[in-house]
Amino acid sequence: LLWHGSRLANIASILTKGLRIAPPEAPSTGYMFGKGVYFADVASKSANYCWATTKQTKGVLMLTEVALGKPHKVLEAEEFNYESVKAKGCESIFGVGRMTPSTETHLVKSGVRMPKGTLESTDAEGTLLYNEYVVYRTEQIKIRYVVTVHFDFPFMLSKCCNLSNSRKCSFCTFADEVHTFRDAFINLSCSLDGIAYMIMPHEAELLVEQINLIELDTLASKEWMKYHGDVEKLNLQAHQSAKQKADNFVVEALLTFKKLDILVRNLLSIELWKEKVFPCMNDLTDTASLRTYFVLYHEAVLCNLLEVAFYHEHVLESMDDDVFLEVIDYAMRKITWLLSTPRDVFKNKTAFHKSGQDVVKLLDSATRREELDRQRLEIEFRIAIQCVTIMRYICERVKILPLNLLTRLLDKHDVLLSFVALIENPPWTFKSTTNDGETQWKKFFEQKWSVVEPCDLLQLTTTEAQLWIGVYFLLCSKESRDQYQLTSFRKNELLRIRKYLNDVLLDQLPLLTDVQRFLDELAIVQIPHTQILSQTRLVMEAMPVLRSALLRKYKNDFAGLGNQFLTACNQLNRQDDMQCLAEVYNMHGIEELLDGEPAPQEIEKPSSPSEQPKLDDPILLHRPNQVQITLSAPISQKIVEIGVDQEVHFECKVLLESEKVVDTPQGPYFRFTLEKSMSSTKVPLHACIDASISFTNDTKTRLICSNISLEEPLNDRNLVAWRQAGTLDEGNGILQVQFKWSADDECYYVGSLFLSVPGTPSNQW
Repeated sequence: LLWHGSRLANIASILTKGLRIAPPEAPSTGYMFGKGVYFADVASKSANYCWATTKQTKGVLMLTEVALGKPHKVLEAEEFNYESVKAKGCESIFGVGRMTPSTETHLVKSGVRMPKGTLESTDAEGTLLYNEYVVYRTEQIKIRYVVTVHFDFPFMLSKCCNLSNSRKCSFCTFADEVHTFRDAFINLSCSLDGIAYMIMPHEAELLVEQINLIELDTLASKEWMKYHGDVEKLNLQAHQSAKQKADNFVVEALLTFKKLDILVRNLLSIELWKEKVFPCMNDLTDTASLRTYFVLYHEAVLCNLLEVAFYHEHVLESMDDDVFLEVIDYAMRKITWLLSTPRDVFKNKTAFHKSGQDVVKLLDSATRREELDRQRLEIEFRIAIQCVTIMRYICERVKILPLNLLTRLLDKHDVLLSFVALIENPPWTFKSTTNDGETQWKKFFEQKWSVVEPCDLLQLTTTEAQLWIGVYFLLCSKESRDQYQLTSFRKNELLRIRKYLNDVLLDQLPLLTDVQRFLDELAIVQIPHTQILSQTRLVMEAMPVLRSALLRKYKNDFAGLGNQFLTACNQLNRQDDMQCLAEVYNMHGIEELLDGEPAPQEIEKPSSPSEQPKLDDPILLHRPNQVQITLSAPISQKIVEIGVDQEVHFECKVLLESEKVVDTPQGPYFRFTLEKSMSSTKVPLHACIDASISFTNDTKTRLICSNISLEEPLNDRNLVAWRQAGTLDEGNGILQVQFKWSADDECYYVGSLFLSVPGTPSNQW
């Protein structure tokens, strides 16, 4: 039994005529193995092809009996048809994914054994994340079950199964009765962090398919601005998936449709435009300056997306050598710029270390050109930091690099000594003196400067750790040590970082013990002043053909491109660009992703009192005055958590002075802060919320959350999670509960609480 998903518009035809090979009404995407009928053993994979939206939340999945016969196993996308499959002596195609449902089974009441649904790794080295099955004859298909599915978008999980902790996937479990599948879907849709998709998987596929090579003479067009917005959406979604340790379907789509190479080429084009064309432009209008900033910023977006993609080893394995070479050269150009730029430039010519008043003065006095130069410098700095991370990922995978790329990395660029120089003189650490005469330290991490207490200076930031990890792989991997030619100069430079390998650093990165041992041995080894390459060694050097081709294509035309850009910008509407930007940054979940801190999922940001129209103020006839909350372990839970209360009761007082009006698609809601009466009480990871709300007219309403499903963090960081009881569709109200993780007690406690109850518009009262 396998899953198949299709649009609602296709269902009537499918139920009447059965599944057909490439029907006209089917979308053009998804035919990775030619025109056949596609199936999956994970329902969330098929659910993507229901093409549900926030307006059309219904979908239909079919559980289908498929006679696969002898399948032909493949790891990559390849064109097939019935004849080509038959020629291989097979009856179907089996696309082997890197994740597959566990072979463990459990017994259903009817006696049928079905997979539990927990996903496990297959160790496959292809580009597919999940298994795909394709047949090319309709005689091999028989529909057994048709399941109506409700897509609960406000709480849609960014991934089918939480692979990091092997959480059971409700999708992959076929319940005793078909109607329970909808409940399983909704339980799956409730994100552990309460965050929705920024873009849906099928939307990501459409956006990825539309990515094409950009020409330097089209940067002032409306089409380019749409492309920029699409790439930014993909970048934000990729980061959200990475932050949640979820299935990064954006990266998988880039691999599937072979768009990573195009992104690298576009990155080189934007870099060339910034290097050669931007300096030629002086007379900038408001519209031209805004579009120019978007072009400069687009390089950071592309680099940021590649940074996420390069975390995955199979991404590096899939890249062509010519494109991979360009990425190495690009990253090293940025690192070299970071090393060669005086630190005073970052202090004096950016707004990084200026006070609010100084920034205002800077903005008031700067011309458009000066402001763009400042923004370019700040963007370049951020890109260089991203390139340090990209280079670390490459160093970690030296074992898969071909000889020509390894030689360029170690001999041509000498990335190891570049890392040593950055460790000795880090540009992301800044020392200044305050007005009170006190010394203040700042560090740049998570794309912003933050004040660091002197006692925490030895605490590694993410960027600092990347360098040390890169040094570890370059010094301790056999492939790198065999290729790297040690000379007296290189030896002396490497030994300069020996003094930093103290106990504090080794406690944070224990793997550096091997680096310390290597440097201790290196210190007593005698190496000639110059090391001559072996005469028997074949010396070959790969050249960057893509960048060279761009330079030849636009040679002596950079000033003309600048004038053409300014002329085209005069025809643009500044508001159109701003609208495009607003669409990107109005996506659900953007605030948490950019701020880095979980926030309560408010139904909608309330207007300030001055913005609320006086004549149409909504009315709350009966206000809540008390909330009684019970947290209890689910009845079906067989494992009892030790050290926590299995049932917690507490009362909350409604703070009426905290009242705020919130507009929602279901009408106005009144939001109140709750004050709990209980002391700190340990909360179980899996519990039901049962809340009883009392109103001033002696009526009561009840709000339920079936399972809060809290997650124990992997480290000692303070984790905050939000859960809610009640939905807008039910119309009884919404209770939002904050749970705070205590690393000392290793448990959750109840934090802030908010209650939202429906009001009545004044024109309906």
